[in-house]
Amino acid sequence: MTEISNLPYPQSVPAPTVQQDPDGLQKVVTGGSDFLSLREQGYLMVDKTALIPMLVTMRNVFLSRPRRFGKSTLLAMIKELYTNGTEKFKGLAVHEQGLWHEPIIPHVILIDFNELSNFDTFEKDLLCRLCSAFEKAGFHGALELQYKDNHLNTIYGELIKLQQNEHIVVLIDEWDFPLSSNLHDREAFEKNKEILKGFYSWLRGLDNVDFTMVTGIMRFKDTAVLTGQYIYDISMEPTFAPLLGYTKEELKTNFAAYITKTAALNNSSEDELLKKIELKYDGFCFDADAALSLYCPLSINAFFRQVYINRKAPPRFG
Repeated sequence: MTEISNLPYPQSVPAPTVQQDPDGLQKVVTGGSDFLSLREQGYLMVDKTALIPMLVTMRNVFLSRPRRFGKSTLLAMIKELYTNGTEKFKGLAVHEQGLWHEPIIPHVILIDFNELSNFDTFEKDLLCRLCSAFEKAGFHGALELQYKDNHLNTIYGELIKLQQNEHIVVLIDEWDFPLSSNLHDREAFEKNKEILKGFYSWLRGLDNVDFTMVTGIMRFKDTAVLTGQYIYDISMEPTFAPLLGYTKEELKTNFAAYITKTAALNNSSEDELLKKIELKYDGFCFDADAALSLYCPLSINAFFRQVYINRKAPPRFG
């Protein structure tokens, strides 16, 4: 297993086009996860892309992280790499170091389970999202399938016919939302669980999938939904511990201008400010030995966004 200290990604890489700011501050995002939009609009991004090529060699991957840690953005980056290569990653490690060697696969199925919770409509809702995802991935005619039949088992067969053994990539975001949103409703939980088991049973039966990644906040072993699925859980693997979240060094390097500006607003030294930020926002660990401590990206971004908006008032810790 690769040691964290030897990971190849650089500590600070700017976005390709950044408007000049009088204080040297780069926009920080507190909402939205579309990678291309973030790049085009010049938002600050802490570069983790050197880890992605290593990740996709595992072929079937599961990753659990709290919400707002960047899982959706990670999946958006993987989708862009598979469909278009590294052209949009200029300035980031995966492009600059020539790390991406996977073939172009235009058919990337990205399914977001967020907000799918109502057990009365879950099967139909999942059917619609599945058909929409296949349509967006270039399988024209998939969208019409949702009007053909209301049963997933029928649609599964139709989607297989539509693929015609084309190579595909499957990315699933918030896989557990239909379960975690029904923890206090046993009937809804069990019904949604059965539908999910059928979905993953169908998915693992496909023989034309080059890469699968599933993300969520619950680890899959907790529910046995993925029983029989050969999938590598990297949630607590030391190599991928820094994949999502900011390390202390990344905070100091990528947010250097913000730290200088904020310390001045607070009438404190930068070291004092960093200690207070550490006290408030540090403490997430995603390796078995808790060797690496991480900051939640949303918390840090939201804190410094106050400074970007109001350059005269010290930001409030929340």
